[in-house]
Amino acid sequence: MSGSERAILSASVRGRVGTLDLDVAFETSSRALAIVGPNGAGKSSLLAMLLGARGCKGRVAIGTRVLRDSESDRDAPIEDRRLGFVPQDGALFPHLDVRGNLGLATELARVPAGEASARIDRLLEELELGALRSRSVQRLSGGERQRLALARALVIDPVALLLDEPLSSLDALGRRDVLGFLVRVLERHPVPAVVVTHDADDVRRLDADVLVLEAGRVTQRGSLDDLARSPATPFVEAFVARTLGR
Repeated sequence: MSGSERAILSASVRGRVGTLDLDVAFETSSRALAIVGPNGAGKSSLLAMLLGARGCKGRVAIGTRVLRDSESDRDAPIEDRRLGFVPQDGALFPHLDVRGNLGLATELARVPAGEASARIDRLLEELELGALRSRSVQRLSGGERQRLALARALVIDPVALLLDEPLSSLDALGRRDVLGFLVRVLERHPVPAVVVTHDADDVRRLDADVLVLEAGRVTQRGSLDDLARSPATPFVEAFVARTLGR
């Protein structure tokens, strides 16, 4: 599948998160979409709504496949949505080794055993984890854990990827290495990808479109250069300044 053939991820969701009223609508396909915003803006909650881990009103669809439609009471279970998810801490299974983590993911996604084994072997090599297949998660470095978390998101053959600050727990060297893997992953796997980040350099490296979320609302959308030319809010101005060195 070429980038131009990627299905469109469309969402229009509303929900209450503590004291925050979240109301967000967007579409994305061929380009990674970076979700940025101040702490407490609702970024992680938005991903949880797309994933189906948090209730919401509205509609979420991948192409013609509807995952959530509150008007028709359609609400696909998480395991049936086929959304590859990487949470902030990776959320790996510490009692399993590297291959076991991927095997459990395919089992939960009901991937046939023969197909699952082939996918696991392919992803272990692609993300340079082959030599670590039998290693305990507890013995992995931070970068290795994040690569495994990426592999686990991909092994279910996802229709879209949701990544919640996948680099935030890494040091500068680890960020650089894992970001390189992430760039290559998004090039090789032609599915819509939504990446929550707080780092404008990540946006630049991913060549991502940007959606700015503040207090539960979208305040601006465009490329990083678009935002730099005409920042809509003080947050946007400060965000782009960190990359441009202003």
